[in-house]
Amino acid sequence: MRKLIVLIASFSIVTNLSFSADKRIDTVKNKKETSALRSAMITMLVKDNIKEVIPVLCDIVTDEKEDLKLRISAAKGLGVLKDISSAEVLESVIEKDMVINDPSKIGLIGVNYDYVPDDYDLKLVALDSLFAIDEPKSISKLASNFTYFLDAKGEILTKFLSNLEKSKNKTNEEVIQNLSILIKHNEPKVRLKVIEFIESTNNQSLVVDLMPALEDKLSEVRIAAVKAIGKIGRSLAIPALIVFLEYEKSEDVRFVTSEVLESVKEGPFPKKEKYVEILSKIIESEKSVKVKEKLQKVLEKIKKIR
Repeated sequence: MRKLIVLIASFSIVTNLSFSADKRIDTVKNKKETSALRSAMITMLVKDNIKEVIPVLCDIVTDEKEDLKLRISAAKGLGVLKDISSAEVLESVIEKDMVINDPSKIGLIGVNYDYVPDDYDLKLVALDSLFAIDEPKSISKLASNFTYFLDAKGEILTKFLSNLEKSKNKTNEEVIQNLSILIKHNEPKVRLKVIEFIESTNNQSLVVDLMPALEDKLSEVRIAAVKAIGKIGRSLAIPALIVFLEYEKSEDVRFVTSEVLESVKEGPFPKKEKYVEILSKIIESEKSVKVKEKLQKVLEKIKKIR
C-alpha cells in the first residue's frame, strides 16, 4: 500500500506543470526521496533540456552510495543533454576499477581476469553517453588506456569500438595503436569486433594487425580475418592468404579463403612466381574437391596478373 501511495505521489508531482525546475532539481538532490521519484524528476528535467541539473547528475553518477538504477538514470540524462562538461566525469566512471596500473600486467587484457565490477551496467550506459557527447579528448584518453583495460566480459570494449565505428573520431590514433593488443583479447566477441572495426577503416596498413587472428583457435574468428584481409589488403591480400592456406586445417575455412582469393581484384603483387608455386603445391595436396576447384580458378587468375 505504501509503495502505491509513493507511486501516486510521484505521478502527481511529475505531471504538475507548476512544479518549477528548481524544485525538481532540489528533489533530485534530496537523498531522502525515493530513487523512483528522483529518477522521474531526472527524466522530466532532461526532457525539458534543463542544463542546470548537469552538475547534480554528475554528482549522482560518481556517488557509489547512490542507488545503481538512479546512477544509470543520471548517466543516460547526461548523454541526452550532451554537455561537454560532463564528458570527463563519464570517462572516469567507465575507467574506475577497470584500469590497472601494474606495469607487469600491461598487454594482458582479459587474461585470467574474471572480476566484473558491480556498476558494469552503469559503465555501459556511461559509454553510450560519452559518445553521444562525442568529445574527442575524453574518447582519446579512454582509448589510450586500452592497454591497461581489463574487461573480462568484453562488452565495454565491444561497445566502445561499435560506437567509434559510427563516430567522427573513427580514425582515432590511440585506438589504432592498440588494435594489435585487443585482437588477442580472451573474449571472442571483442576479437570479432576488432576485425570488423579494422575492416571498416579500409586501411591497408592495418592488415598486419589482422595477422594474429589468422591463428585464432576459433574458426569463426579466422574466417572473419580472412574476409577482412580480402577487403582491405589489396596487393597484400593474395600473398597473405596463400601463406595462410599452407597451414589452415579446417576445410570450411580453406573454402572461404579460396572464395575470398577468387574475389580479390587487386594486383600485381611482389614475387608472384613464388606464390604461384606455393599455391600449386597447396592444390596438389588439397583433399577437398570443392576447395581444389576454387583454388584452381584462383591459380589461373593469378597467372594472368601482370
